[in-house]
Amino acid sequence: MKAARWWALAGSVGLIVSGAGAIAGPAAASVNPTPASHRMALHGSLVPAAERSHPAGRVASKSLVDFDLVLSLRNASGAQAFLREVSSPGSSLYHRYLTDAQWESRFGPTRTEVTRAKSWLRHEGIAVGSVPKDRLFVAARGSALSVERAFGVKLGYYVVNGHKVRLAKDTMTVPSSLAGTVSGVVGVNQYLARTDLARQGSAPAARAA
Repeated sequence: MKAARWWALAGSVGLIVSGAGAIAGPAAASVNPTPASHRMALHGSLVPAAERSHPAGRVASKSLVDFDLVLSLRNASGAQAFLREVSSPGSSLYHRYLTDAQWESRFGPTRTEVTRAKSWLRHEGIAVGSVPKDRLFVAARGSALSVERAFGVKLGYYVVNGHKVRLAKDTMTVPSSLAGTVSGVVGVNQYLARTDLARQGSAPAARAA
């Protein structure tokens, strides 16, 4: 199973923090407001208040935002258990990775879910891009205004560790009709990439998440 699939799998079942959380470090997130009854919150999409303490202006409504709409897995609890087993030394499944076909058969989102996600994006005025063979996400691009409307948020720029990054000001949401189809979004919020190999004193680069 390719590394990219492990990233998406982990995100889909909630085993890694969102890109928003990647900025946060140990800081606690502000309390998420309860979404409207017809909306579903995308958990982990709200950046902690500490990271939004230095606003640097609004995102222009016509600026383009590239992002991936992450789709829900079939049998997410089973996928989570498998991920733990295949990554745990001593497990009978340790490093016994699935083939692409096995992955798609056991855990991959269905074509119906992909169609539903695409239809919603287009309804929101957002262009649909490629979908990987395992159907873990739908690549998309839209204006900042269309993204704000689709996810029920306002986008702004903030200075974090000397870099200006784009962040949603609130928890992102989607229509409740997409429950079981959409599990998250990657790329609307930007985060600061850090590596242990970074030279001391150098500032981290801003990336989308």
